[in-house]
Amino acid sequence: KENTKKNNILRRKIEELQALQKRQKDDLDKHRKALNQKRKERKINPEKIKAWVADNTKKLIRYQDLKEEMDKEEESKKFTEKQIEEEQSNFAVVLTKKEKLE
Repeated sequence: KENTKKNNILRRKIEELQALQKRQKDDLDKHRKALNQKRKERKINPEKIKAWVADNTKKLIRYQDLKEEMDKEEESKKFTEKQIEEEQSNFAVVLTKKEKLE
């Protein structure tokens, strides 16, 4: 009887250990499958890279064109502001002369 009890306990412990090992193996298999899927998703696609490079090159060229336009506009704005200041100064001189004549 004593041996039967021990054998039953031993059998249960072995079954529990086997179940635990199976769960660990299943978890490891799931993890490996997930890693493989991620690797597949990360594979380099030359067409996507070419399209990305072409698209960003166009954007960079457009940016440079717009920057040049903005720089020209800024120069034009400064020139116009300078002319306005000169005209205001001339107007102030004319007003001063007019006041002296009156």
